[in-house]
Amino acid sequence: MPSVIEMQRLGWGNPDDADFVSKHIITIKPVKGMSLRVHRAAAPIFTELCKGIDALGAKLPAKFDDWGYANRDIRGYPGSKSYHAWGLAIDLDATENVLGSKRTTFPINKTRELVAGLKFITWGYEWQDSRPDPMHFEIHGTKDAVKAYSAKLKKA
Repeated sequence: MPSVIEMQRLGWGNPDDADFVSKHIITIKPVKGMSLRVHRAAAPIFTELCKGIDALGAKLPAKFDDWGYANRDIRGYPGSKSYHAWGLAIDLDATENVLGSKRTTFPINKTRELVAGLKFITWGYEWQDSRPDPMHFEIHGTKDAVKAYSAKLKKA
């Protein structure tokens, strides 16, 4: 679980700062009919992920149950910020891929391959030592490293 101090050391800032959203959170539209608020530095990674999952047959915009930025704590862990608080997590097909379940609507092996092909991203479905979260994808790493990789994705 990230602490605000740790995330600040990694360059992500403090989501409780008054200007955090205006400086760092943008809206992406990775798939027609879909809109997510995410951290500016992570936007190209999340865009590629959403395009890839949609191409696997997920039909992401069909239910409007996809979420990104929300300055909140981790469910069940008061006082511990979620990666959503920094715009570094998204939930896809959330009503079908519920927290705590090992059932997912995403093709498991192909989604694993997609995630493995993108740097800095993890899939909550894979969490073995905590509760699985098949809707959840999050970015880990320093802001500078994520930003550099995102710049390469934009050029590709």
